[in-house]
Amino acid sequence: MNVAWKIVLWLLVLVIALWLLFRRRKMLLLPLPNEAPAILEENVLYYRHLNEAKKQRFRDLMRVFLQDVTITGVGVEVDLKDKVLVAASAIIPVMGFQNWTGYPNLKEVLLYPDRFDHLDYRTEGAERSTLGMVGWGVMHGKVVLSKPALHHGFAYEDKSNVGIHEFVHLIDMMDGYTD
Repeated sequence: MNVAWKIVLWLLVLVIALWLLFRRRKMLLLPLPNEAPAILEENVLYYRHLNEAKKQRFRDLMRVFLQDVTITGVGVEVDLKDKVLVAASAIIPVMGFQNWTGYPNLKEVLLYPDRFDHLDYRTEGAERSTLGMVGWGVMHGKVVLSKPALHHGFAYEDKSNVGIHEFVHLIDMMDGYTD
């Protein structure tokens, strides 16, 4: 490769890096809804125990998450509390990573009205025992959660939080393996 092509390639890399940096900063400037911190205080014990600086970092990470990931209801309405709890599920496992920039392997979170079948995502019938899962195959890039199970995980703080559990799986899968 001659020198001119190397310069063009380096300039292209620089432009892309600057664009990504600007995009992230721009996203951090977009505010969370005014009610979001109160929803966190009321529903997320982990958040309540953070000092003010860490609470601000938590909210900053939430901003990025909520702007990068679509949250879609499948047979249910999605309200602000749902979005805050999904985002909290995603942020709690990564608070210890100082340079966390987001979930590159996630595009959408689907909220279902109840348990669902893990093979075909049916919400009706006898074989509906799944509360949450990381999508695979045609559902790659998605996390599927039961809305009632998501709320239960934060309401009872009994260490069986399906939202956090599924996001830990997503982190584990970032290297291409589930181990």
